[in-house]
Amino acid sequence: MLDATLPLKFTGPAAWAGRDLAARKNEWFVELNRDQIEQLEHAARSYLNLGRDIGEITADLFPLGDFADHLLKLRTKLMHGIGVEVLSGLPVETYSSEMSAAIFCGI
Repeated sequence: MLDATLPLKFTGPAAWAGRDLAARKNEWFVELNRDQIEQLEHAARSYLNLGRDIGEITADLFPLGDFADHLLKLRTKLMHGIGVEVLSGLPVETYSSEMSAAIFCGI
């Protein structure tokens, strides 16, 4: 049984099918550059050096530098735009699980 509160048709910028999304890759796929990767790694190392739990990450404790501007734009994209973004290029195979978790939770 369908929930009566759900709309019959979903519309808006985040209403897409996979085939449509594939044609709009430039809107949601981001290849991180070296500077962005270094900013994320620096923020993660800084946070991990505090010795705090990963679940306690806040923007104040995760110093992102210029990459913080990207995340502000991402917030808008997620809430009012296409609704998704893929960040690519992090060398996760070189990270500890703690480093990966810090970057993921920090973002």
